[in-house]
Amino acid sequence: MKVLLVAAMPTESKDLIKRFGMILKGKFANFFPYYSVTRNDKEIFLLQTYVGSINASTAVALALEKIKPDAVIKVGCIGGNTPGFKKNDIVVPLSFFHSGAWITRSYKNNQPTRDASLWQNFYGDKPYQSSKHNLGGLDYVLKPNKSLTNKYKNILNRKNILYTEAHLGSGDMVIFDRKFMNNICQNILKLTDDNIKCATDNESYSIAQVCQIFNIPFTGVYFIASSDYEDIDGYNSGTISLQTQQTILPIIAKIVDEL
Repeated sequence: MKVLLVAAMPTESKDLIKRFGMILKGKFANFFPYYSVTRNDKEIFLLQTYVGSINASTAVALALEKIKPDAVIKVGCIGGNTPGFKKNDIVVPLSFFHSGAWITRSYKNNQPTRDASLWQNFYGDKPYQSSKHNLGGLDYVLKPNKSLTNKYKNILNRKNILYTEAHLGSGDMVIFDRKFMNNICQNILKLTDDNIKCATDNESYSIAQVCQIFNIPFTGVYFIASSDYEDIDGYNSGTISLQTQQTILPIIAKIVDEL
């Protein structure tokens, strides 16, 4: 059994490397470092992608070709994009979607507009949108692997750790405007329940897409580092490391042990 953990920033990976006693094995394309250790007859790898969707898709594709893992788990901090999140909330993904692909025409009258809350998704079935056919048959919204994600949720429940389920948007765009976020919920995710939450990172959608192409199970273990909607301090490397050590590492260790 081979498990590939994926982290973007060094602040997200350093504690994982230390906790598992991983050693540096090399760098894919002489750029993306990866580490490994054997634990209970399992090979555990940690891939550092650095920030961004292009970095993530490149690094993960190279790693899947070389390592050929049985499961991929994204680990790290994310931002809250709908009301109700608290700092350090544990998040279980419901889906992954591209939050940065848009046509700057109004969905009401198809006229160009500066109002992002009216923009149309780049993906769709309209003649001027990019269809699933043009995506090679991939869905616009990707689901995490059900078995992996249920294992994650079961561990949280057994440990009595509260968590929030959320749709995770990824792309190199940080969304602050609530009307724009409502546009995403209504026109990409087709959500009608105001209680359903959305969060954001830069990499997970790209990783989910690569894993689907390679037919490798994928999910993510996340916690909230900041929120544009609540009174939460911004990104802080110290609190990220503390939350990783106290909560995320035991969860990851348990998931790996039970695979």
